[in-house]
Amino acid sequence: MLTIKNGYKKYDGREIFRNVNLNFEKNHTYGIIGVNGSGKTVLLKALAGYIKLTSGQIQQGERTIREKNNYLEKAGIFIGHPQFLAHLSLWDNLELIRKMCENHKGIDLEEWLAYFDLTHYKQHKFKNLSMGTKQKMGIIQAFMPSSEILILDEPFNPLDQESVNLTYQLIQKYQKNRIIILTSHVQNDIELLCDQIFRIENEQIIDDCSPH
Repeated sequence: MLTIKNGYKKYDGREIFRNVNLNFEKNHTYGIIGVNGSGKTVLLKALAGYIKLTSGQIQQGERTIREKNNYLEKAGIFIGHPQFLAHLSLWDNLELIRKMCENHKGIDLEEWLAYFDLTHYKQHKFKNLSMGTKQKMGIIQAFMPSSEILILDEPFNPLDQESVNLTYQLIQKYQKNRIIILTSHVQNDIELLCDQIFRIENEQIIDDCSPH
């Protein structure tokens, strides 16, 4: 279980959210919606341990995230614009990540590239790739470890419709025995995939609806 208790975050002098109490459990997919600038990405960064809460706690089981500068464990994370080593190829970047995964022997990188139709870009340097291709690389690196938790920030941008459909299918495939938390500015994306939806509004997080 992943839990945020009495979460409060102030960022650059601005109150982002306050009094947030949420529980995230296995076998559920959670959606977080809100207008641009409402704090969706800030919340995901806090859950991942990338930033500290101003006050409150985030716990993964018995561990308190960022208590000793520790991060979320056993998690595949996609937040913000994906950044890889600019001078390395698409293949070499993903191969570096594959080697760091506990399940590296079971990861077929060729299969992942074929899934998103990226094989013909494998030797292209990251700095020369389109935004859509970089987005697909970010999605692949989040899913490759087959982690217990997936945190996905706007995974459908800026993908074409075919790639959006492939990403939908990937999320659906990975829903069993995992916690998935995702954001999107398109509510329909969230409603199709999520068991529970939270809305960030006026620095509060509201249980918006449970579509399933």
